[in-house]
Amino acid sequence: MADYSEYSDVELYHKFHKSHVFKPEAAEYVKRSIRKLFGKKKITALEIGAGTGHHTKRISELKNVCILATEPDPKYFAKLTEYLKGRKNVKFLKGRAESLVMKRKFDIVLSFDSHHHIPFKNRKKYLSNIRKLLKTGGKYIIEDEIISDYKNNSQRINGLKKLHNFVIADSERKGNKALVYLERIYLKKAIAQQGEYKTSCKKLEKELSENGFKIDKKKHIGPAGKDWGVFVYVTEPI
Repeated sequence: MADYSEYSDVELYHKFHKSHVFKPEAAEYVKRSIRKLFGKKKITALEIGAGTGHHTKRISELKNVCILATEPDPKYFAKLTEYLKGRKNVKFLKGRAESLVMKRKFDIVLSFDSHHHIPFKNRKKYLSNIRKLLKTGGKYIIEDEIISDYKNNSQRINGLKKLHNFVIADSERKGNKALVYLERIYLKKAIAQQGEYKTSCKKLEKELSENGFKIDKKKHIGPAGKDWGVFVYVTEPI
C-alpha cells in the first residue's frame, strides 16, 4: 500500500486541510459523543492514521482521554510528532492498522478519514484487528467521507465526482487554492482506487455488519439533504 505522502504533500495538507468543509464539525460531534459515552472517566483511545494530528489535537482537549496516535507514513508521522510534541495525553506509534499487534486494549478506536484508505481486500483483516484492540464494550468511531450508493463503476465514479467537486467548490469560495489542488488529486486517486477507497453508507454498513460490528449511532454532518458527504458512525463489536 502506497504511503499517503506519495501523492498528498505533507506541508500543504497540514496547513490547509484543517479547513476542509464539515471536518471541524465532525470532530466536535465525536468529542460530544465521547463525553456522553464516558463522562469524565479516564479512558484510552487508539487513533488510526492520525495524519498530521489536527483531529488528534481536538480530541486531546478532552483531558480524561489518553490517546495513542498511530500513523504509517514516515513523513506524516514526523509532522504528527512535531505538531503535538508536549501534549501530555498523546503518545505516538508508527504502524499500519491492519498489522498492529498490542497487548493492551482500548476503550475507543478512532478513525478520522482513515477507514477509506484501507483497501477493500484488506477490510476484513483490518476490522478483525480493530475488534482485538477494543476492550469489552469498547467503541469503534468512524468519521469519513461517503459517496452515494452505486451499482456499477460508472455510478461509483459519478458519486466520487459529486463529493469531491463539492469540496473543491467550497474551497474555491474560501480562496483555499491548496485544498483545491489536493482534492483534485484525491479524486483522481479515488477513481483509480489507488490509496483512496471511498464507498456508500449502504456498503459501509454492510461491511461493518458482516465483520461483526453493530451501529449504535449514525450522524450525517453535511451537506444537508444528501446521501453523501461527511458522516460519523459510533459502532461496537457484537
